[in-house]
Amino acid sequence: MAVVVSVVALAAFFRFTDLGIAVRASAESADRAVLLGIPVKRVQLMVWAIASVLAFVAVFLRAGALGLPLGEVNLAPSWPSHGWLLALAVSSQVVGWLLISISLPRLPAALMVAGVVLFSGSIFALVLGGPRLLGPVTPLGGLCLIAGWLSVLTLLRD
Repeated sequence: MAVVVSVVALAAFFRFTDLGIAVRASAESADRAVLLGIPVKRVQLMVWAIASVLAFVAVFLRAGALGLPLGEVNLAPSWPSHGWLLALAVSSQVVGWLLISISLPRLPAALMVAGVVLFSGSIFALVLGGPRLLGPVTPLGGLCLIAGWLSVLTLLRD
């Protein structure tokens, strides 16, 4: 049911919102979109942000159904679940790099990079049998990611 709601919400977003129409116009012809006054670089940033949110939703829905086996030392049987975590981390990392490449302030990018390193790095270190002292580092990484996304939203509101 949640997947259906997500797909319908995404379709409505692309059909009825100004940003959704801008995404469709930029995808059809970036040059024409620029001539029409659409900030294509910012639209591309938002597309990556939406992709990251959808990756999070996928991990969240999977975790509710099957759980996330974070305490295992052997990665081979549980690689798909850790692969989803890695996909979420990489998508946030890409958004951080995009923020740097389009010359927005460095704070959102730095927060996202720090969040990915602290959050994902501590989780993978714990899974691989690292010291238990890394446990309290994970929430700090999550807070950095949340702060990074909030700073991106404040930059895009202008």
